[in-house]
Amino acid sequence: MILRRMAEMGVIDLEAEKIPSQKIVYSKSKVSEEARRLQVFLNTFAGIYLKEEGIPGPKTSEAFRGIFGYYMEGDPRG
Repeated sequence: MILRRMAEMGVIDLEAEKIPSQKIVYSKSKVSEEARRLQVFLNTFAGIYLKEEGIPGPKTSEAFRGIFGYYMEGDPRG
């Protein structure tokens, strides 16, 4: 509901803001373009400020949990 309302207001474009289709697994060292795109997507939400370096580590997983309600797959916290 929130995303739909944001799209209606023109704050985000749901067609342009696609979540990467490839599965991204928590890692403190593996760099990937898919993880970087996820970080770019997560940064579109208020209060989330991630470095867009492509490492899906603790901060990315914490932001992911803030939006989706659970940690990324492979995160030892979840």
